[in-house]
Amino acid sequence: MRYDPADRILSLSFIRDPREHADMMLEAGRRMTTATNPFSAWAGVGVMVGFGAIVGISMEVYRRQVLPLVVDPAQTAPLSTALLQFLPLIVLTGLLYVVLFIRIVRQRQKALISRLAPGLVVDVDIFTKGIISSSGQFTVMIDWPAIRDIFVEDDRIEIESEGILIYAPVRAFPNRAAFNAAAREIRDLWREAVRLERDRQMVAAGLD
Repeated sequence: MRYDPADRILSLSFIRDPREHADMMLEAGRRMTTATNPFSAWAGVGVMVGFGAIVGISMEVYRRQVLPLVVDPAQTAPLSTALLQFLPLIVLTGLLYVVLFIRIVRQRQKALISRLAPGLVVDVDIFTKGIISSSGQFTVMIDWPAIRDIFVEDDRIEIESEGILIYAPVRAFPNRAAFNAAAREIRDLWREAVRLERDRQMVAAGLD
């Protein structure tokens, strides 16, 4: 172990809940994707807006270029009437998109849950210099400067690094006050370590 046991600040143990773990991984994946591409969060909205625009333009071209060849131009319905006639189709297409999205998310959740062994004990140890998480035969050790971000949700603390996510649920703490205190201390340790590492790099580069 690289960390001195005397520097251990907090030691937690909890039984992993496969459903909770899967939900956390999916949420972290969405968060990482959004952080990498800020526009990805609006992808679904963009698809719907684009679909609506394409439908409107296509119908206007059809009304102006094709219908006059079949019926009297004076009998051609205005675009607003045509759009109202196709409104149910547009709404159904939007609902289908939402249903398919929810189904894909649930399938991913089930696939993740099926790969997770139930009843696995997870140990999380917080040190002044970093964090260690162990579960089964897997152990990960991360120094604080390598942490990308720390998120405090209502039911857990998430510590995110490059491709690695460590978390501590509220049930691992004796009470809510202990959970909140640990969240503040973990964030303070991380921020101070990041600040010191940034100062060190500036000194090494001759910028300070």
